[in-house]
Amino acid sequence: MQSAQAGVLTLDNASGATRLLERRRQMFSVQEQLEQQKEAFRQQEGLFKKREVELGRKDLELQDNLVRFSKFLQEKDSQRLRAERKANEQIKERLEKEKAIEEMKQRLEELQFQVRCRASLLRLRVNIIFR
Repeated sequence: MQSAQAGVLTLDNASGATRLLERRRQMFSVQEQLEQQKEAFRQQEGLFKKREVELGRKDLELQDNLVRFSKFLQEKDSQRLRAERKANEQIKERLEKEKAIEEMKQRLEELQFQVRCRASLLRLRVNIIFR
């Protein structure tokens, strides 16, 4: 503490030229610190700009991925709709064919009944004729 007071006393007791030189030295010291801070800020600004560019690139990449994924989902949805339509058409065709088969079975039974009836009639006529 005495040395600080001694420095103050010495500076107070020093001549005007000495005080001016000391003030200039302090000013240069402050100026040097300011320049160092400016350089640090420039470096940080450069890093921030690089980071901003990188984030912009990643943002564009994400947007591109989003667009591609959206197209993929649309294609899959379109494929699903086509598959559902095809399945519904196949079900409709199957039901129509099953109905046609049932109608044909019924017609076959009717024809077989008619054949049996005619065969019976024919046997009766043959029996009548040959009696």
